[in-house]
Amino acid sequence: MYNLENLNDYEFEQLAKDIMQKKLNIKLHRFKKGQDGGIDICDNDFKIIIQVKHYFKSSWSNLKAALKLEIPKVEDLDPQDYYIFTSISLNPQNKKEILNLFPKYIKNISHIIDKIEIDDFLANSENEDILNKHFKLWFYSADLLNKMYQRHVFLDCEELLFDINKSVQRFVKTSSYNECLKKMSENNVLIITGSPGVGKSTISKMIVLNYIKKDYSVRYVSNNNVSDLKNSLSNNPEKREIILLDDFLGQHYLKIKESTSNEIKTLISYVENSSSKKIILNSRITILNEAKQSNIDFEKFIQEQKNNNYVIDLDKMSHLEKAKIFYNHLFFSNVPENHFKIIKKSSAYENIIKHKNYNPRIIEYVTNTYNLENIDADAYRPFIIDNLNNPDKVWDDEFRNRLTDEDRIFMHTLYSLTDSSIEEVILRKAFDKRIFKEGIVTNQNVFDDVYKRLGEALIKTTINNSKKTPYLEISVINPSVNDYLKKRIYSNLNEQKSIVKYANYIEQVNKIMTINDKERKMFFNHNELLLESFSNQTSYFYLKHLISLSVLDKNQEKNVQEAFEKICVKSSWLYEDLMVELLEKGYCDFYNLINLLLNNLESALRLFPLDSIKIIYKLLKQKQKDFSKDIEDTFATLFIESIQDYVLDEMNNELPIIVANCMLESNPTINPEYDYEEQYVEYFSSKIEDLINEEIEQKIISQIKEIPVYIENTSIDRGYIFYNIDIDGAIKAYIKEREEENRDYDNYDQQYAEKEEWDIIHELFSE
Repeated sequence: MYNLENLNDYEFEQLAKDIMQKKLNIKLHRFKKGQDGGIDICDNDFKIIIQVKHYFKSSWSNLKAALKLEIPKVEDLDPQDYYIFTSISLNPQNKKEILNLFPKYIKNISHIIDKIEIDDFLANSENEDILNKHFKLWFYSADLLNKMYQRHVFLDCEELLFDINKSVQRFVKTSSYNECLKKMSENNVLIITGSPGVGKSTISKMIVLNYIKKDYSVRYVSNNNVSDLKNSLSNNPEKREIILLDDFLGQHYLKIKESTSNEIKTLISYVENSSSKKIILNSRITILNEAKQSNIDFEKFIQEQKNNNYVIDLDKMSHLEKAKIFYNHLFFSNVPENHFKIIKKSSAYENIIKHKNYNPRIIEYVTNTYNLENIDADAYRPFIIDNLNNPDKVWDDEFRNRLTDEDRIFMHTLYSLTDSSIEEVILRKAFDKRIFKEGIVTNQNVFDDVYKRLGEALIKTTINNSKKTPYLEISVINPSVNDYLKKRIYSNLNEQKSIVKYANYIEQVNKIMTINDKERKMFFNHNELLLESFSNQTSYFYLKHLISLSVLDKNQEKNVQEAFEKICVKSSWLYEDLMVELLEKGYCDFYNLINLLLNNLESALRLFPLDSIKIIYKLLKQKQKDFSKDIEDTFATLFIESIQDYVLDEMNNELPIIVANCMLESNPTINPEYDYEEQYVEYFSSKIEDLINEEIEQKIISQIKEIPVYIENTSIDRGYIFYNIDIDGAIKAYIKEREEENRDYDNYDQQYAEKEEWDIIHELFSE
């Protein structure tokens, strides 16, 4: 029922102590590993001795052999009662054999506590305090696993489950985690920022697990498509849902589009106003700062969210937290025993824990057994220190000395396609084209050979079930690989040229133009239109490149017109900035695109926000003084729909303030026999509804005055706006926020309160 394999040996001993203290109702004490003289846990007078055997990686025969070695120690100690506490499951015959080993000291089989009995003990609601204390147990309990694997829980779950499964064993409940959990409870919204590798994604995913335990469904997509996430949310205001946007601005910042910014703001506002929704976003702090600098509205929005923001600072991470992270990686990565002993010997771990460049991502690298194949035990400590002294060396040695040319092409191709993950068939097609064009031998399946070599060393694979037919996705093993690849490719102009020359997808060309903006002109070619696009955006990227390079070439008029017509017919919020630039900078005039736009006006603009439609109307009016009645009517329809969406977004943004101000004005008498939240809703909802309707009316009138075409005031659907505002949810969210403000979350590692930090660290690493 509970996965004891998620506990390291130190944690399992702590669990044994807690369980046995409660079972025996006495104070117990633990002893350092390797120096116990046959005692792991005992009472004050050494009359009760408990031997702890965490043998989840082993077998009954090994456990029995180890217990035989304890016999002379137990006889010397001569306790009144002797207990065996083990993480493996035992059958009746196993327990009889243990009884026969210690006939004088083990009274009966109740003195032998195995995995089955541990599960039964933890499943008892009276022992929930111990279960909550040892969080790794409930993280992967059978009940939680069942919730995680229900198909309605996730939108795109396999990659998330893969990462969670990998993270749980190594996860340490740090003060940062507790602070984030507190903020999440208080505000519904959590934005986690920090430097690369500090644990933003891990903390985010562990918080998600915490809320799955509370019966929340999870909404997550690996490509962070905000529209997909919004559409996946339940219309049921009581449905508990938590949204995860991991690296929501990308691993490498590209200018945030206004429409994307608006979608994020709208989604967050919706969550803020709901009593049953949560959202976690995380980003590298440098990328968030770039986004704020390039978009004033986004900067203002992030400033408004400052109470929901948490910055993970490694300088504030305690030595104990760093030590536990390091120990977990050593223990669960199956680092060779001799290597492990070297780290414990002479307190070698101290310099690692105290190192100024300590970073969980480097710790992950230096404990990956793949990277230790050529590192002897005696060279292990210098190997770790060298990587801490020179963080860039983490991947440099791998790429320079351990990869073949085909391996490097594979990794460069992967980087050229994505910052996150990509379908295996897309990567295969791009890779195969590159090696074929470069004349690499293709009488064997090079892709599969490389894929097998790099698996778990540099790349990882997940199954995506978001479509009817499941498919494989491939990504780098962690974001630091992408950081390294970016630097490597940026400094190699010849490799950039090769990626573009042999590209199968236009996204590859766009990626190279993005990382080498100064030289992008040499990468542009009108034959881009012949390239495939796995996002079906060949025309968009072609026109985007055309504008960025100021290409005015009458010989390409037909190509430009065909590409432009496709984006007009297809309709996407992605084209908003592109459309405005084409009009503003004269490309529509030069390439004769105006009539194409007018003929496809409704499909071209229907997903654009209100401000963009205003700009496009003004620009078109400057070029064509008189519009036909059909064009005017089409613009009128577009303005009506965009005003409705604009007012709805504005009202959802303002709703928390309206609710707070209203509820602060009076304090109703609550009957304790009935649901107090519903009483608050009944008392305040009518007044808030009146305020909302007044605000809606004012905003509609204001926007009608600002648009350049005439529309009837009555053409705006007030009902559509009003009924998409969750007033009841906002009232309940405000109540919950007030309740959570006084809740005490400052209970981190209370079991260690009486011990000095370094005493605990030395105990953890003792042999």
